[in-house]
Amino acid sequence: MNPNTLKPYLPNALAILIVIAYYLAGKYLELASTAAIFREVDLLTGDIILVILAITIGLFIPQYWVVFLTSSGILMATWITPDFAALFNVTDAFITAAILVILGFSSIANFSRHYRSAKN
Repeated sequence: MNPNTLKPYLPNALAILIVIAYYLAGKYLELASTAAIFREVDLLTGDIILVILAITIGLFIPQYWVVFLTSSGILMATWITPDFAALFNVTDAFITAAILVILGFSSIANFSRHYRSAKN
């Protein structure tokens, strides 16, 4: 298999691995903050507007690196700057959960888009 054929899938795989690693770290380290974040994730996956937005991002942004780096930047800004979440009147857990939902759903949609285009 040619390594260039796997190149478009790299940021998608990275996003999925980050979500899984974050979940596993929270589960096995039993961190209260991670448990709160994944309770928010559970609630946000029922928010159909956020899910549709994430899927649309994954389907229509061909360079998934943009989505991945933007999400990572927002996440870092949330963790580094204490007043970032207060600026939007939400909690850090909510922002982190929203980013994880967006990364997860958009990554799966982007995988699907790449698979369909490679199949044709």
